Amino acid sequence: MHALPNTAISPYQCAIEFQDVAGLTMLKAVVHGHAIKGTYQFEVMSNSANGITSNTQAGAFSDAPKSDDGSLSTIAINASPNSWSAQLKVFSSDGTLVCTSSLP
Repeated sequence: MHALPNTAISPYQCAIEFQDVAGLTMLKAVVHGHAIKGTYQFEVMSNSANGITSNTQAGAFSDAPKSDDGSLSTIAINASPNSWSAQLKVFSSDGTLVCTSSLP
């Protein structure tokens, strides 16, 4: 599994983890921090012979247990390396952007 370092502007830590599994690329949005509560937006763009595809997942989350891996969402794509990009944005409960991560 690979993870891209986050751009942190708060004590929250964001990352996009990815790995190849059975011909698919699995991209996972994760966040860690104390007393986490807020919303997220996770967007993946991929290029293929059929054109460009965009998949956006978003939602609310709150106070994950410490044993949780911090996973917010997972997106599977059928794409070759370097033919996709991803961006994760995490917002606090008051709507403030608290961390971001993006690939490439």
